[in-house]
Amino acid sequence: LELYEGYERSLRAENRFDYEDMVMEVVAALERSRDLLLELEERYLYILADEHQDANLAQEKLLTLLSSFHERPNLFVVGDDKQAIFRFQGASAANFASFAERYPGALEIDLRENYRSRQRILDAAQSLMQHSPESAIRSRKVLRAARSRGEASRGARERREAAALAALITPAHEALFV
Repeated sequence: LELYEGYERSLRAENRFDYEDMVMEVVAALERSRDLLLELEERYLYILADEHQDANLAQEKLLTLLSSFHERPNLFVVGDDKQAIFRFQGASAANFASFAERYPGALEIDLRENYRSRQRILDAAQSLMQHSPESAIRSRKVLRAARSRGEASRGARERREAAALAALITPAHEALFV
């Protein structure tokens, strides 16, 4: 605690911010100034939050503030509830559950095909996650390997992955915008 307090004093003395300070300062500024919030909401009509499982409370608050103007904001959130590894920084796999509560009509595209690992690795990881105290990590989602044991062609895998994603996204896009 003493080391951290010294770190914070050093930052303030030199009028510097670390990443978390910057996020918290932006959140505070948006909460203080409705005009600033409206200006940013008007400027950023589409918001992408990648690696959402790693977002902490301040980042969640920023996302909520920036997307609060519209009843159905253009908000695209990407992440994997089973990869929430930054809990020590305030991240939580519960981000996905709270997102679903805040935006009950949101379209969820659940990808279950893994293009990086073989089935043996995925099965071992699933077995370990079943012992996690976080229920979100013990989710019902079971991944299956997209590549067979001997497959080596990266280009073929990438084309197949792109085609599979397009097949998932196209009907969802048509349902929303056509």
